[in-house]
Amino acid sequence: MSIPGIDVPGLGCGLAILREGRLLLYRRLGAPEAGSWNIVGGKVDHMERAAHSARREAEEESGLAIGAVDLLCVSEQIIEEERQHWLSLIYVTEDFAGEPR
Repeated sequence: MSIPGIDVPGLGCGLAILREGRLLLYRRLGAPEAGSWNIVGGKVDHMERAAHSARREAEEESGLAIGAVDLLCVSEQIIEEERQHWLSLIYVTEDFAGEPR
């Protein structure tokens, strides 16, 4: 069985959460990219729509209730030293409720 991101390109997602011209970022705690700042996101599960995955990951990581999202762009990341290859669908929203934790 192949491992997404290692044996074959993996599919990720991200969500750019905007409020009053500001972008919500968080600091990554784990690998890859520990210590760097990023938008919320993660891996798209098998048979899960990427937009749903972006909302789910954002809600889990930020504590916000996320509404409608729009596709912003596609990102490709190759981390040669870890032999990882990811394609990510990046979404954007201003439709959310609550305060980030």
